[in-house]
Amino acid sequence: MKRVLIFTALLASFGFAGVAKADSVSASDGFGGSFTAATSCNGSLLCTITLTIDTTGSSLSDINAVAIKVGTTDVGGTFSISGQSNGDLTSEWTLSSGALNSSTTCSGGGNGQLCAFDPDFTGVNTGGTLVFTWTGVQVDANSIQHVGYQYNSGNSTSTPKGNIVSCSFTNDVSSDCGGTTTKTPEPASMLLLGLGLAGLPFLRRKRS
Repeated sequence: MKRVLIFTALLASFGFAGVAKADSVSASDGFGGSFTAATSCNGSLLCTITLTIDTTGSSLSDINAVAIKVGTTDVGGTFSISGQSNGDLTSEWTLSSGALNSSTTCSGGGNGQLCAFDPDFTGVNTGGTLVFTWTGVQVDANSIQHVGYQYNSGNSTSTPKGNIVSCSFTNDVSSDCGGTTTKTPEPASMLLLGLGLAGLPFLRRKRS
């Protein structure tokens, strides 16, 4: 009986204390590329959010703006770009709260979205894998609600033309974005499952 009580207390402490949380979604973008968006949050929902875009198969030239929404409200954070090295540096991008618009920038309140864009429309060149990362973002839930980014296929930086990728997600499944989506189990769920399996021998001994 004592072992069962100890196991129950341990299970409860992991289930309701500050367990790390994560979410991941992926899809094709309709322009020959694909993306994976992922979150890694602590128990207080302070998160690192990563948008990885594989542009190897895209015929469009640059990505000039990216946006993501986790939960219903995203606050703060710093922004960085890595991967495909040619194109603008992170320091030349503007970080804001807002939604993507057809001019490859961000505008409006964005309903809790994090948005970043290159104000001179140079962007980062396609042809490889690009990784956009927001660090230290406070959210109210770790589920990914929306992913968006824009290819600029304009003839010059003064006349950008935004090809918008805009995907909304419900329970990690997209209803308005081409391709397939995948769902990755949260670490907390996997931990609880593992603890449950670990407790089976104790329950069997008790019954015997």
